[in-house]
Amino acid sequence: MRLFDFKKNTINEIEYEESKENASFSRIHISSTDEIWEWTNDITKGKKNPQYEIFTGNIQQFQKNPSNPEQNELLLQTSIEKIAIFVSDSIVETALAKTLFVPETKIKIIAQEKNQGNYELKSFEILKKAPPQKQKTSTAATLIKWTLLLLAGGICLKKIWFKNNLWEKIKASVISKK
Repeated sequence: MRLFDFKKNTINEIEYEESKENASFSRIHISSTDEIWEWTNDITKGKKNPQYEIFTGNIQQFQKNPSNPEQNELLLQTSIEKIAIFVSDSIVETALAKTLFVPETKIKIIAQEKNQGNYELKSFEILKKAPPQKQKTSTAATLIKWTLLLLAGGICLKKIWFKNNLWEKIKASVISKK
């Protein structure tokens, strides 16, 4: 496939063997100078191709959009800036998104800029899962844990005490010293 300018000069060219149904092969801007081609679900027949950007960073938070509670938003911290990316249920259902998009998860996102500084998630790849969260235990749970530990320790000492006839040995030792 070739893209020509108005003077019929080739300005971009790409070869691919298989096409995907109900998909468009779109140019995605990685930076102001770099771009890649990827399959997207945005069909652009007869229209201008949408602009996409790739962001890599750590998830800060997944939440309801404060200005539109019907919409979810992912806050992503890149090496340069913090970006809010809207997440549609058609891309990732809310219940699944809550389990995937946890703070400190490193992620690569392809997003489309809808208007100045507002992005919509198109696809994502989890690069590194967040470290497991330390479980908070209640005071009651901690008390129960220590009680069981002391009880188990007492049972073990009792078994050792009687198994080795320690009481008899101590009694014999005290009597022999008299």
